Amino acid sequence: MSDIARVLATTTEPQLRNVEEALLLVKKAYFLMKSPNPAILDTLALVYAEAGQYPQALETARSALALAEKTGQTSLMLDLQERIRKYESKVVQTEPPKD
Repeated sequence: MSDIARVLATTTEPQLRNVEEALLLVKKAYFLMKSPNPAILDTLALVYAEAGQYPQALETARSALALAEKTGQTSLMLDLQERIRKYESKVVQTEPPKD
């Protein structure tokens, strides 16, 4: 699934280069599976991150991690933990200064 996210985020195809189109495709895949799936959520988080939408990426990745933990998907859990750290650092860097 992460390969799909990378392709969607880096393609030169005008229809797929649009982040909204990429998100729509991933969301359609999610709903077609009829149940929460950590790999699809991970893909959605990757697409958000590629678009610079780190708060959404972080929230989605955390949901994916919870599902991966629940289903015992250790390898995916490790990948998600790494990505969550990256998304957290991006969210902190992009937050506006507080007065």
